[in-house]
Amino acid sequence: MFKWHGRMEFFFFNFTWLVGRQRIRCINLRALVFAWLSNSNINPTKSTLLEGFSLLILLTFTQTIIYFDLVWPIASMSLAWTAFPFLIWTSIRFNHKITVTFTCTTIAIAVFATISGKGPLFTGSINPSLFLLYGFSSITMLNSMILTAIASERILKEKSLARNNELLRQTEEIARIGSWEMDTVTKERTWTDEIFNIHEVPITKSPLSLEEAIQFYPLPGRLVLQAAMQNAIEEGVPYNLELPFITKSGRSLWIQTQCRVIRVNDKIIRLIGTFQDITLRKETETELIKTKEAAEAANQAKSDFLANISHELRTPLNSVIALTDLLLKSKLNASQEKNMAIVFSLQIHCSIYSMIY
Repeated sequence: MFKWHGRMEFFFFNFTWLVGRQRIRCINLRALVFAWLSNSNINPTKSTLLEGFSLLILLTFTQTIIYFDLVWPIASMSLAWTAFPFLIWTSIRFNHKITVTFTCTTIAIAVFATISGKGPLFTGSINPSLFLLYGFSSITMLNSMILTAIASERILKEKSLARNNELLRQTEEIARIGSWEMDTVTKERTWTDEIFNIHEVPITKSPLSLEEAIQFYPLPGRLVLQAAMQNAIEEGVPYNLELPFITKSGRSLWIQTQCRVIRVNDKIIRLIGTFQDITLRKETETELIKTKEAAEAANQAKSDFLANISHELRTPLNSVIALTDLLLKSKLNASQEKNMAIVFSLQIHCSIYSMIY
């Protein structure tokens, strides 16, 4: 075991090497400091923090036993690497700050054990022990940082995929539209959650069988869909159908189902499609048709009314025009003749108006 002066000298050399100014030493303590201070987009939950804390206690316990020979002298160079399973798991499971904590804990135990003249890295003299300690520290840090970078990229991609899937799920729920897929060889089928919701059946990993699913359609639509599906499987003909639909609870809906054929080397291998609840659209279309028919009926009633009024006006006007014409041919003074000409002109205008309208 070192004397006290030797331990302090050993610690001093190790510390100055870790924080020294040479570029090669940046792979050690300063790299860990930068990793700790950098922001992370991966925020651990309470359960992952509890898991990390438990692993940290286990790591500290096992490494202390190995490096300080607490149970029996088991100093062996191969045991110096027993911390790596913990570091690898931490790099994959948690963010970089937790990984840096585990790495620093591992290195700190190795440093203090070696200073105390114990552990797998202690060889009996300063220089060889220092060399082993530097190598172990550098490899440990590099391993943790590389694995953390790789794992962080994977976790971010998984979270991005999860966000996209959640956005797609919410979009399907808002639009009341789901998607489906069927392997034409194995007949294996896949539904998204919204198709289960439209059917009003529990969401499971396996969708309803074709025989069960076809029963949700009333008989005329059922035959149309069966024929369209058969043509898609055998002939590769896509379809776009709007059919009445009865949910499991007995609600009447209108659905639109579409199908596209996927070929590989001119062989039909898959069918993919959509399944949408269009009941609201159908109800709107029905209301528009009713409104149009009501407007057309009102317009026809107006035309009939004007035609009747025109007929009622023409009948008496003909008699009045004839009498006025006779009066104009009789002996009238100048004033009477002028007034009768005005009356006759107005009657002609009214007659023409009634004929037009």
